[in-house]
Amino acid sequence: MRCFLTLTGIQPLLWVFLLLSCTPEIALSQTVKEYQQQASELARSYRFREAVELLQTAMRQHPGNLDLARQLGVLLVRTGNATEGERLLREALAR
Repeated sequence: MRCFLTLTGIQPLLWVFLLLSCTPEIALSQTVKEYQQQASELARSYRFREAVELLQTAMRQHPGNLDLARQLGVLLVRTGNATEGERLLREALAR
């Protein structure tokens, strides 16, 4: 089966959907609350490394968010990376 899409052969709304789904920054962006909930679930399951990585991704997508910085800072301190965690917490408190 051949699938060739042209601008004239596809409905405009479908075209917009396809364009948005091809840009991961837009299509895969999560809200701060979603990141926080997922990270909390990972930490409750003792999957701390994954929770830290997820929160670091969240911080890149939502820079300057104090709630994410706080959650990541606390998690870093609890998992033995006190220096980095303390730095994040101090930066968050200074804002």
